[in-house]
Amino acid sequence: MRNDYLMEIVKSIILAEELSNNIRIKQKIELEKPEYTTLVGWLKNVSTPFEVINISGSGELKSIVIKNNNKNFSLKIIADNNVLYDKSWDEYSTISEYIEDIDAFEYNGTYILRISDIKFYKNLLISIYSDSNTVINDIHYKIIKSAK
Repeated sequence: MRNDYLMEIVKSIILAEELSNNIRIKQKIELEKPEYTTLVGWLKNVSTPFEVINISGSGELKSIVIKNNNKNFSLKIIADNNVLYDKSWDEYSTISEYIEDIDAFEYNGTYILRISDIKFYKNLLISIYSDSNTVINDIHYKIIKSAK
C-alpha cells in the first residue's frame, strides 16, 4: 500500500514537471513573436497612374525611391487619411533643399526622388501619376509595419 502511495506521488511530480515545461514553452513562443514585419518592394516599368502601396495598420515608411528617365511624374502620399504630399518631381526638387526627408535630383540622365521616415497609425496610400501615360523605370520601398 505504501508503494502505491509513493508511486502516485512520483506520477504527480512527473506530470507537474511536464505541465511546467509546456507552460514555459508556450510562454517562450509568445515572447518570440515579432512586434513588426518588414515589407520591401521593387517594381520595374510601371505605367502611370499606379497605386504603389495601400496598407492598413500602423508602421513607418522607411523610404521610397523612384528612378526614371524623365521627370514627368507626381507622387501622392496619404497617411492616416491625410494628404501629406501631392507634388510633381519639379516641386519635390524645389522643396528637397529645405526638407531633410526628401531628396530629388538628376544624375546622369536619371531623375531620382527619395522620401523617407513617414509614420502612420491607420493606413498608408502611395500612388504615382502623370499628365500622360508615363512608364516609371524603378520604384523601391521599405516599410516597417506593426504586427499588432
